[in-house]
Amino acid sequence: MANVLIVDDDPGLQKILGLSLKKYQNKFKVRFASNGAEALEIIDQMTIDLVVTDIKMPEVDGLSLLADMSVKHPTTPCIVLTSYTIPGLEKNLSKKGFQFLSKPVDPPALASLIIQGLEQASSNSALLGVSTTGLMQIIEAESKTCLLSLTVGGRKQGKMYFHDGELYDATCGELHGEEAAIQLIAMDNVQMGYLPVPQEEISRTIEKGMQALILEAMRIKDEKSDDGESAADIRQSMSISLQEGIEQCEALHLNKAQKILMEVVSKDTKNVKAWLWLSRTLRTVKQIRMALKRAYQQDPKNVEVAQDIRKFQPVAKSDLQQVRRCPFCFAPNDIAAVQCNYCRAFLNVNNEILARIEQQEASKELLVALDRFDRVLSRELNIPVLFYAGLVCLNTKDYERALEYLEQVQQCVGSSNNQYSQAVDRIVSFIASRQSTNEKDLSIEEIEEQFVIEDEDSHLKTVLVVEDSQTTRKVIKMTLEANGFRVFEAVDGVEALSKINDHRFDIVLLDVMLPKLDGYGILSVLKQNDTLKEVPVVMLTSKDGLKDRLKGRFSSAKAYLTKPFKPDVLIKTVNKYIN
Repeated sequence: MANVLIVDDDPGLQKILGLSLKKYQNKFKVRFASNGAEALEIIDQMTIDLVVTDIKMPEVDGLSLLADMSVKHPTTPCIVLTSYTIPGLEKNLSKKGFQFLSKPVDPPALASLIIQGLEQASSNSALLGVSTTGLMQIIEAESKTCLLSLTVGGRKQGKMYFHDGELYDATCGELHGEEAAIQLIAMDNVQMGYLPVPQEEISRTIEKGMQALILEAMRIKDEKSDDGESAADIRQSMSISLQEGIEQCEALHLNKAQKILMEVVSKDTKNVKAWLWLSRTLRTVKQIRMALKRAYQQDPKNVEVAQDIRKFQPVAKSDLQQVRRCPFCFAPNDIAAVQCNYCRAFLNVNNEILARIEQQEASKELLVALDRFDRVLSRELNIPVLFYAGLVCLNTKDYERALEYLEQVQQCVGSSNNQYSQAVDRIVSFIASRQSTNEKDLSIEEIEEQFVIEDEDSHLKTVLVVEDSQTTRKVIKMTLEANGFRVFEAVDGVEALSKINDHRFDIVLLDVMLPKLDGYGILSVLKQNDTLKEVPVVMLTSKDGLKDRLKGRFSSAKAYLTKPFKPDVLIKTVNKYIN
């Protein structure tokens, strides 16, 4: 029986994978570790046939684990999990035998990769190790500080020092700085390991960006090749770089995109598409004018170029020198602009603007932007893109979808009081105030069953929200989670009673009008149970009559909130009655 070790510090994910992968127990047995240090101990104690590891973990992270595996267990297959998809990294890893799987993890897809990896290992076809460029890109994405040693055939070749994800210094024989880094990157069959980071400060000797160094190393490597590289191979390489630059631009990583695209146009001055996308990364009027001029000279009839020239006209006629880019259509705008001069999207979020957004029809440029944002989010976790995707859905009045994007933003930024958390709070309050009193988004049959998993948040105060409107339920959930509560959900009376029997809640928020069993029926059941009768209940209703309030009070409800209600009122009410 093959042993598979899954290394991830998320206990919730461990439980989900443990349950999901049980059906494959006739093929492999799964063990878990919460970090690289724990994983290395397990690997030393028993035979592990395949390792699945996350990149970002406490203590010993996935990078260090991969480096150790590459040296000590070079024939053990590894599958890399990460929340970040780095352009070009998957190709680099797969060339060396690593499999690459982005989070959120699809258990059947993971099982398929595990079985494939075990089969490759048994046939001795797994060729493992990580490429220098692949590891550099991971270090950059994770903003890691480390000292990397590189050896070839057992002989030490040099060192590379990274600070906060940037390559600061390198040595290779007598070479130092950028020249040394380029030589090291160009080497094949390199084994890498981590060295202790010196206590003393290391001076920065490398100013070039990582992509520029990699491209230069590729050029030198190609020149040294005995067979040389065909024109077709060169075009393919440039095409890959162009696509990488476009993807970085789409993800709003404008500085990274600019570096890559500058390299492309420096080698292919007639590449219209490269000049066009480069112009979208620039922030000075002079540079934008130059890039668009070069694109127009190469193809005066290009529709996209003509469109971007139209976007540029308002700032071209102004006295502006610096501009800000619209995240939706890339149009250049005055840095102080509140609304894009081309797609008319609002570039800031406050209460006044939210009211104006609701009154304005969404432009086709915003719908195109949403498709682009979804492509980006399929490749990487990107907080700004999630936020702007939520704004697009807000413009289209698709509040449920807007909340799905914004909830992910909230989960990423946590309780930090930054621009995104403040904006999300304002938007959630705005959506809560606009909810229809008789809203019914989905039928019960359309609501997917939710898995409740005990995890590290078990110390938080727990709230059960019983509400059949999906949008209202999500607004309540996001508001409570942002204020430190752990939230469970039920969509009808029967599901509510089932969850109440299975879990002890600190408070229950109970809608009056529910399918199967209404709120008063649930409240009656609770108050007849000696164990549950002390759990405080707050009634939620779209009715505001005196009769309904009296009915709620006689039913032993602690409070009565009328929808739509303000999130701050909800939080005050919950804090008042929670045990």
